[in-house]
Amino acid sequence: DESSSTRSRVPPQLTRFFGREEEIARLSELLTSDITRLVTLTGPGGSGKTRLAVAVAGRLQEQWGDAVATFEQLLALSSDDILRAEAHLRLAAIFHEHLNKAERATKCVEAVLRTNPKHAGALLRLADIQLRAGNEAEAAPTTQRLVDLAVNPREKGAALVRVARIQVSRGESAAADAALSEALSLEGPGGD
Repeated sequence: DESSSTRSRVPPQLTRFFGREEEIARLSELLTSDITRLVTLTGPGGSGKTRLAVAVAGRLQEQWGDAVATFEQLLALSSDDILRAEAHLRLAAIFHEHLNKAERATKCVEAVLRTNPKHAGALLRLADIQLRAGNEAEAAPTTQRLVDLAVNPREKGAALVRVARIQVSRGESAAADAALSEALSLEGPGGD
């Protein structure tokens, strides 16, 4: 009985898939790597490229579905706010980065922010979700909250740089220049 949060969009396979475990493992590794942005399968027609891709997608869907179930169980069993926030943020990362479910990821982040409106990790994740969805108008105030909540010059400078990037994408060059100038004044010319 799968929940709607983890239900696969991978087409069901009516027959078993044999003999490609090495390729499945290698592709799974590539697709979950932080450095891989694109994987292309090549080969002659009829060599099994589509079937291999479907098998890998199914395996990854199962893997992330199991992780979702584990974190959801943890949430059901725990009343510790710090542990619950971490579980919600991990779920948000899975939904956002691996399952392409921005709405579910946003709900997880909002659960953290209801308990702690100043949670920097939740605000950062929310801004990332908003930006990936092309919603700079919402990401700008979310990122500005990170600037306002920064506890040291390094955090504030990093948040200001994020604000400036959003402003540039919105065509707000003067505001972006001001944010970058403020960031530079916090970190100095040798800063990151």
